[in-house]
Amino acid sequence: MAGLLMGVLGLVVLVGVVGDEDEGEGEKKRPERTTVAPQGTLRFVRVVAVDTGACPADKGPEEFTGTDGRECLTVDSGADTAMEVERLESVAASYRAESAGWTVSMSFNSRDAERFRALSAKVSGSAPPNNRVATLLGDRLLSAPAVLSVISGGKVEISGGLTKEKAERLAYDLGARSGS
Repeated sequence: MAGLLMGVLGLVVLVGVVGDEDEGEGEKKRPERTTVAPQGTLRFVRVVAVDTGACPADKGPEEFTGTDGRECLTVDSGADTAMEVERLESVAASYRAESAGWTVSMSFNSRDAERFRALSAKVSGSAPPNNRVATLLGDRLLSAPAVLSVISGGKVEISGGLTKEKAERLAYDLGARSGS
């Protein structure tokens, strides 16, 4: 069953992907990719508070300025509201003609897929901002879309509002590297 995450600003969507990653009509062919461990600790964490504006200089360790600089997010790194991922199984940025936009697809190993499903189940259906999941790389916020439903199957796609540069940067930060 497909799950869905939607960014509060910029209409960024994360959906569960069912089936193989065969290219459909209208999809630009992706170059071969190698996935490496991200350069830092990769975490998916529940957002518990959002304030307007960037975080103050003396922010706490659980506070992160939004990617657009217009909000300060507080996350809950508790055992049942956060997960750390050593490495994603695959990550790629691609252009989808049918949606006229760039996407970032990623897949988890089976253990992390179940953990992500459990996290998305906890946050989906919650009132904002508790329905958002922050993607953190070290001390940097990569994204924080809202979860609209449970995401299962271990394959997800982020789409909507991404430029080529933003999609490629996000994929790189998540561990995508060009193949040889």
